[in-house]
Amino acid sequence: MEIANRNVQRFDQIMSIPHMRVAAGMPYRVTDIQVELIAPLKAFLRHWPGRILAYEGPNEPNVFGFEYRPRTDAGSEHLGRIGRCDQKTTYVPCAYAVKDAYAAFKSDPVLKTLIFSTLTDAGAEPDNAGVQCMVIGRSDCAGGALLPDGTQFADAITVHPYMTHYWEWPWAQSDSSGASRNELTANNHRTWLKGFHGYPSDLLAGLPRRATETGTDSRAGNDKMGRQALDLFADFFKNGWMDVEWYQLYDQKPCSEFRDDQCNDGLFTSPGRPKVAATYLHNQSVILADVPKSFTPGVLGNSLAGGDRDTHDMLLQKSDGSYWWAIWGEGDGHSVDVTARFGENASDIRVYDPTLGTRPVGTPPDGSSISLKVTDHPLYVAFKAGSHGPGSKD
Repeated sequence: MEIANRNVQRFDQIMSIPHMRVAAGMPYRVTDIQVELIAPLKAFLRHWPGRILAYEGPNEPNVFGFEYRPRTDAGSEHLGRIGRCDQKTTYVPCAYAVKDAYAAFKSDPVLKTLIFSTLTDAGAEPDNAGVQCMVIGRSDCAGGALLPDGTQFADAITVHPYMTHYWEWPWAQSDSSGASRNELTANNHRTWLKGFHGYPSDLLAGLPRRATETGTDSRAGNDKMGRQALDLFADFFKNGWMDVEWYQLYDQKPCSEFRDDQCNDGLFTSPGRPKVAATYLHNQSVILADVPKSFTPGVLGNSLAGGDRDTHDMLLQKSDGSYWWAIWGEGDGHSVDVTARFGENASDIRVYDPTLGTRPVGTPPDGSSISLKVTDHPLYVAFKAGSHGPGSKD
């Protein structure tokens, strides 16, 4: 990321959006960590304090390559520490770049609290550089790596868990249990290219994880893409991911110059022309919008009856004390009847469907349960329950 005078006005337009934060990452060539990484981030934070979400290592070096040629280390290329890293030769320069950058960030008084996450596509490493781990050797990760045990790369794992095919649904890629063969297991459990060991599968769900690129495209239809997008954000949030970024904002044109997925994976066809997915996600963000405020969430004995293995739910709460119960299904043709039991008498019940807008689509009477038909996208059931509300407000 570069921050220069010519960029300030453009960033001002983006950062004027309330609560907007951005993620940042390494360029494809690094020669001076202080000048090229640290200084631009601190310049950005002087303009927009607290607005960087996290920082990540090199982006897909197996696809784009990466070079680490630190000026202060120019004589040690024979050690394998500097130079180019890619899928055909070595990931060791990538590993040293991330290690050195992480140490520099954590020693800087401004940046030391910023989340620093790993490079992406660690599973493509042709040699065991250990980049499938946050710390080599910790939690039995990457024993025998080329860098020594105790080498620390990051505070979090970075993955690009795209849906494998445009007709698929996102739950399998969000699954962190180790039961699914997905991008998390292929990069951080057993690397997909050479089979180097990463984390044991039963530890994956406990790792801090970021999905900095994911999504699908509209070749199966704009409406389906929109429903997949709604499910995607619900799936990843339920499965404990720290943050999720959809790739990308606009379709890449002309189609003749890009792959079919790149030509159709935008939320907008072009500026000012949203696809159905953008509208659905906008509706969802309006429905779930809240005033930032610290509180202690309440606890309910709510339960869902009648769903199947592709029916999911999670209970959310806003700072005004209202509960928002997300209930959704996964897959083409999914349709089940469920009973949502609140655990106690509920009042002011409202049902929202982001595929239909931002206003309630149903207002059931007060009671201890309601019946719903759950299909292939989230419904949100808002309600108030007894005296359980947020406490310890700041």
